[in-house]
Amino acid sequence: MPQQARPGAGPMLPPATLPPRLGYTSEHSRYNQEYDRWARWTYASPPAETISLKILAHFEGGPKRGRSQSTPFGNICEGKKDIDAHICAHDLVPIALQTIIPKVKKFCPTFPWRFDEFNVRDMDWVDLGEHHSLVPYFYSQCLQPARKNARGMAFKSKQFTLYVVVPAAQWVEYEAFMEKEDSATITSKDTSDDGETSSAHVPSTVASTTTGDAMNVVNRPFHLHLAQTTFMPARISAQVATSAPGNEPGDVHHAVIATTPAG
Repeated sequence: MPQQARPGAGPMLPPATLPPRLGYTSEHSRYNQEYDRWARWTYASPPAETISLKILAHFEGGPKRGRSQSTPFGNICEGKKDIDAHICAHDLVPIALQTIIPKVKKFCPTFPWRFDEFNVRDMDWVDLGEHHSLVPYFYSQCLQPARKNARGMAFKSKQFTLYVVVPAAQWVEYEAFMEKEDSATITSKDTSDDGETSSAHVPSTVASTTTGDAMNVVNRPFHLHLAQTTFMPARISAQVATSAPGNEPGDVHHAVIATTPAG
C-alpha cells in the first residue's frame, strides 16, 4: 500500500544517492579477500608450521659480470624466525623490506635512497614482487617423505635466503655521490692543513725579531755589550761577538767562550 503524505508535509523526495567512490584503482579489487584473510590470521593461534628467513642487502651486478647477479654491501644480514610456512611470495616482500631498509638508512643516511625501487629476490633470482601466485612459496620445499609412512609427506622447517636488491642504476648514483663526499672531505682536510702550515711560520718571525735585537746590541757601548752578552745564549752571543768591532769571523769560538758565565 503506497505511503500517503502526512497533512502539511511537503512532497516526499527520493532517497539521496551516494556519489561514486573516488581514488580507487585496480589494486583495491581484492580488498574483501585480503581483509578476510588478515582477519583470520589476527584471531588464529600461532602457526604450527613455520620457517626462518635469512635476509641480505645486495646491489645489482658485481665485479665479475656473468658470474654474479648481485653483490652484498655493508655486511647487512638479518634473520627472521617463526614465519608462517604457508606465506605466499607477495607477503614475503614487505617482511624483507621492513627488515633491511632501516639497516640501509644507517649504512648511508646522507644518500637519498629510493626504497620504492628496491626489489626482493630469492636465490634463484625470482622477483617476488612480480610473483602474484597465492600458493605458499616455500611450503613445498619443506615437505619430505614421512618415516612411518613412505607414501605420506611430513613437514620439516627450513631456512630460506632472500635478497633485498638495490637496482644497478641507483647504485651507480650512490657511488658517484660518495666520490663527491670523499672529494669534499679531502678538500676540507687540505684547507685545514694549509692553516696549520701558516701557523708554523710564527716561530720564524719570533726568531727574526730575536736576531734583530742581537744586531741592536752591536751598536751599544762596549761595557753594556759585554754585560748583555754575559747573559745571552751562546748562539746569539757568538753572532754578537762576530759582529762586534775588532773581531774577525774566525774569532767566533773564542768570543763565545769569553762571554759564557763561569760555572
